[in-house]
Amino acid sequence: MHSRLKVLIIMILATFALGVYLNAEPTPNQLNLSDFSQFEIDMIKKEAIENKLPSKYLSIVFAIRKAESGSKGREFGILHPKCLKLCRENPNDTFEIQAGWCCATVAKNVIRWQKAGKKQPFITFLGNRYCPPTEHELNKNWIPNVNKWVNKIQQSR
Repeated sequence: MHSRLKVLIIMILATFALGVYLNAEPTPNQLNLSDFSQFEIDMIKKEAIENKLPSKYLSIVFAIRKAESGSKGREFGILHPKCLKLCRENPNDTFEIQAGWCCATVAKNVIRWQKAGKKQPFITFLGNRYCPPTEHELNKNWIPNVNKWVNKIQQSR
């Protein structure tokens, strides 16, 4: 019995060490989401699943929500005319609409980034497309703000 316990402990430690070594991304349940309402958490997770967003990028969607902190109909800063029209036509569903568009945008850009050879950090790649720094003076803050929020969200609870 004693040797079985040693083997179990060694296996647990090896698994932990391997995870640290591989710099494993936190799972959605390991994210620090204390700055979000339960409604926001549930809706973002639902939209991430519906839009087939790989879970390792979920923290970026939460970070975008905080970095944008948009008002009703602009919760994630999505300004695409079709999205804004949907929000005007469905005023009770703006958070869900914006979250869905954000998750879809992140998911599509993961594929674009991979096809482009991952030559820069993903958030930089996404920011240059999602919130181009040359389009508006405030946009230059988007990449640092999203990175700040991702780091906070990925910290242990």
